[in-house]
Amino acid sequence: MLSSSGHAYLIDFSIGFAPSGNPNLTRATRTGDHLGSVEYISPEQKIDMKNVDSRTDIYSLGLTLCKLLTGTPTLKALDKTELSVPYALRNLINKSSEYDADNRYQNVDDILRELKSISGAGHFAINTPSKALCSNLKCPDAQWSPNGFYKGANFTENCIDIHCTSCGDKLTYQCKCGYPIAETRFCGGCGNELFKVPECSSCGSYLKKQDMNKDTSKGCSKCLSKQVLPQPQRTIWGQPQRQPTGMDFDDDIPF
Repeated sequence: MLSSSGHAYLIDFSIGFAPSGNPNLTRATRTGDHLGSVEYISPEQKIDMKNVDSRTDIYSLGLTLCKLLTGTPTLKALDKTELSVPYALRNLINKSSEYDADNRYQNVDDILRELKSISGAGHFAINTPSKALCSNLKCPDAQWSPNGFYKGANFTENCIDIHCTSCGDKLTYQCKCGYPIAETRFCGGCGNELFKVPECSSCGSYLKKQDMNKDTSKGCSKCLSKQVLPQPQRTIWGQPQRQPTGMDFDDDIPF
């Protein structure tokens, strides 16, 4: 594996556990043992180890890439939004690890060609300054309107950091579909919501700072300010007189 600084590391995932406690040998395969680890071997290899071809290695390669990116050889782990695995790369890994060998890449050249196209599109750029999003609603650098309403998330231009320097949360550089971040609530590539806007669960108004992290099921500060206790009606010449209703302006517009 080549690091961003150009240093090469040799990674050995091996295929079995050592049969004895040899301190110089941590993993090995004994004669007669099944080759491969259960987590990585293809379905056809589990059934008949003698009748397999190179596509079984492609299956294992896909799960190995999944392990490198997510820490587990489980394809569902690729969908975790906090990992920001590019959509094109997720498709490559999923296709490599298809259950049916006929639906996988049929040779390694096809995988290399696909990887080069993804890399050429800039999805693997490392330490390239770009726009980053901190979706933490409590981030000190989140945007608030002069009226005190939440206006938007914290965006940082030309950033290479992994975590937000204002609140410590992990930054996002691209949507889960691989589309780059823009200063919008929704992704321009797939329409996915990139950050939440805090709203009152009672009236639907945007929340003010004072209402953050509060239970608004019974109303926010705006709701409560409009709750006026009923006053007794005055009678004029024996007829009840209605109290004039106040004007209800919608003052939750965040600007």
